[in-house]
Amino acid sequence: MRVFPGEDKVTAFYAKNPTPEWMVAQAVPSVTPSEAAPYLNKVNCFCFDRQPLDAGADTEMPLVFVVDPELPKHITTITLSYALYDLTETDNQKVTLRSQDNDKGRASL
Repeated sequence: MRVFPGEDKVTAFYAKNPTPEWMVAQAVPSVTPSEAAPYLNKVNCFCFDRQPLDAGADTEMPLVFVVDPELPKHITTITLSYALYDLTETDNQKVTLRSQDNDKGRASL
């Protein structure tokens, strides 16, 4: 995709849950070259929140970003990628702890 610095850009990333189980995932971004990372501003990103994915489901996850006009001139290509991590067990443990806690929804984690 061609992007001009200062221009809001809307796109989406594809994700699929290949397992037969419901899952909760967290996307972690990576920017190459790393020097460009401070100039790539995510305005609205699926990576800000955990994403529930039904068994076998696929989805497009939205991203709105802008490249800072102060991007150094020698950087002409930026690659943004995501690793999607399964956090289902972590989320299930937190839900269980909170539901068993009698202190008005507070839990020590």
